[in-house]
Amino acid sequence: MDLPSEMSEDEFTEFLEEEFPEEFPDFSSDITDIASDITSDICWGLEELRDVIMIGATNRPDLIDPALLRPGRFDRLLYIPPPGKDERRTIFDIHTSKKPLADDVNLDRLAGITDGYTGADIASIADAAVMNGIKRHLAKYGNDEDAKKNAELLLVSMDDFESAMKRVRPISQQEISRYQNVAERFTSDSSRKVQPAFVS
Repeated sequence: MDLPSEMSEDEFTEFLEEEFPEEFPDFSSDITDIASDITSDICWGLEELRDVIMIGATNRPDLIDPALLRPGRFDRLLYIPPPGKDERRTIFDIHTSKKPLADDVNLDRLAGITDGYTGADIASIADAAVMNGIKRHLAKYGNDEDAKKNAELLLVSMDDFESAMKRVRPISQQEISRYQNVAERFTSDSSRKVQPAFVS
């Protein structure tokens, strides 16, 4: 391993199937054994490593074994809530920057009506809106050849975005409260503060 290095593990709770078999009934014993070995290595370490950062991420913090959160293992806890309006506007900017938007598309309004949507949700909305625009464009010309000849006239409208929002639902307030409660539990169970982190 070249140093300095960063190791990132998404869906970190997949290491914990052995602790919660009822939550993961479909995992084979081989995968469970591997997960257990990796967890053991993280907790106790095979050798001292310097300039190596291990990052774990999960959307099921309620399944995290407290042993992994002891000092010297994962030393900093970050709670990332759904993005606020300004962050959502930035995310819309990123995911629509190369898309042919009609003049009626109001990204400020979209950012204002997507409270509770995550960055991934907004990316899905943008992609679905483009698909709506393509379908409308194809329907207008009736055949692929004419639609391709007039591809420069394809524009994604505000209606396309609003229709996409009907298929992509935001995280519920109940789920947000559950994450907040887990973050508070970690704070009360540990001398370390769970820090909110905002990612745009």
